[in-house]
Amino acid sequence: MRTPILLAALGVLAAAAPVSAQKTEDEARLIFTMGLTYTGGSDLWSVEGQPILVPGTGFDLIDLDRNIRSGIGVLFSGMYFPKPKLGYVGEVFFMGIGLEDQCAVASPTPNPRTEQLCSSIDGATKSSSAVLMSVGPVLRAGADQPISPYIRAQVGLLFSNLSPISTSGTVVVTDPGTGAQEYLQYVVYTDPSSTRVTPGFVFGGGLTAVIGKGWQLRTEVRDNLVQIATVAGPTSPGSDDPEIVNEWKNLWSIVLAADIVLEKKRGRRY
Repeated sequence: MRTPILLAALGVLAAAAPVSAQKTEDEARLIFTMGLTYTGGSDLWSVEGQPILVPGTGFDLIDLDRNIRSGIGVLFSGMYFPKPKLGYVGEVFFMGIGLEDQCAVASPTPNPRTEQLCSSIDGATKSSSAVLMSVGPVLRAGADQPISPYIRAQVGLLFSNLSPISTSGTVVVTDPGTGAQEYLQYVVYTDPSSTRVTPGFVFGGGLTAVIGKGWQLRTEVRDNLVQIATVAGPTSPGSDDPEIVNEWKNLWSIVLAADIVLEKKRGRRY
């Protein structure tokens, strides 16, 4: 009788031993991140009834729209967690966005040159090199678990060398003597500076998943709230110097990134 009881007791102890000896996952403390992003587009500015000067006949009216194009970007960041739940991040985000214009003639009987100008503007695109640099806190849960959700809030600066204001098109001028055609640029709006530094914020949330020793996979959705220069309204006929106003724009991004864990805090035994 004693042998079965002893074997049963040893079985219970053997089953309990792995539980008491369980070890939590290591906590990532210092992390370097490299990721790809997709940033959605947004409207930028819209001007109705912009006068276009037509030599000898007065002016026509056109409607202009400029939008921010979606694009693929990259980001690099470093995170440090002095505490299991609270950390800090510094990030450089190359946004990869661009600009796209739309133009429609608003005059009922426009001059052919106005139609040419509007046609050359409509559908025109420009690539951008906007960079958002930001810092801020990160809060995470389950730091010692294979999957860890987190939220972040950052403040920073947006650096851009693509003018959101400058707008121009082309018209065809025919020499009456030779019949030769020449393409001339017509400037609708000029920009005093093509390089700007404006404030920006980042609000995001996502998950990290351990995929190997020293590696994590990161997925995230974020709102990049950035300030961008816009055209406030139409200029007078013959003037290409618009009123410029900075406005806040929400640019949503999806992030897929790989984390390199440079430092860990070892898990404890229970």
